[in-house]
Amino acid sequence: MRRLRNNLRDVLPLTQPSPQREREAAAPRTAAGRIYRQRRAAQREMPEAVTLLANALGAGLPLSHAVQFVAAQGAPVVRPAFARVAAELELGMPLAGALRTLRDDIGGDDVEQLLFALGALHAAGGNLIAVLQQLAATMRERARVRGRVRVMVTQGMVSGLIIAGLPLLLLAVLARFAPQFVTPLWTTALGRLFFGAGLVLEMLGLLWISRIVRVEIS
Repeated sequence: MRRLRNNLRDVLPLTQPSPQREREAAAPRTAAGRIYRQRRAAQREMPEAVTLLANALGAGLPLSHAVQFVAAQGAPVVRPAFARVAAELELGMPLAGALRTLRDDIGGDDVEQLLFALGALHAAGGNLIAVLQQLAATMRERARVRGRVRVMVTQGMVSGLIIAGLPLLLLAVLARFAPQFVTPLWTTALGRLFFGAGLVLEMLGLLWISRIVRVEIS
């Protein structure tokens, strides 16, 4: 028996995960979460970046220098992506290829619209400054609508949780102060049937409310 305990003592440290292994396993998830948060922060700053780009073009700067201006004066979360675009333009890369950096580093619908506007107007010509100003206004309006929808969805979910929790709260109060009214719910076969049906209906109601308040904005 003592030998068995000694063997187990020697084997268990090998089978249990060490803190270093746990940190190594969590590192990819942490890095992915950090990248996702950075991309979301950069997407929120895109309207201001597009406004800076339009202002730089309105001041008479060429597109490559306007991109450099955004890389220098824009929000910190968007500067690296625009700096890469400016560097690639300086190296002679075509505009379409350089703009892919924004898609890779930031992504999102706003970036796709910006790339489409820059690519189309660069190829066909047009009032790029006015288009960028309108695009920035559209981005801000979309962000405002998204914020309002997010608040409404949150309110709907909170209301659903409150409504679903009221019967359970009432059940807990009755079980505490008047147990004779609720004891049959788990002491009789019919009571257990009704109690289980009530729980199922509660879960279905929560699922239904979550589907009602779920809204997607492109």
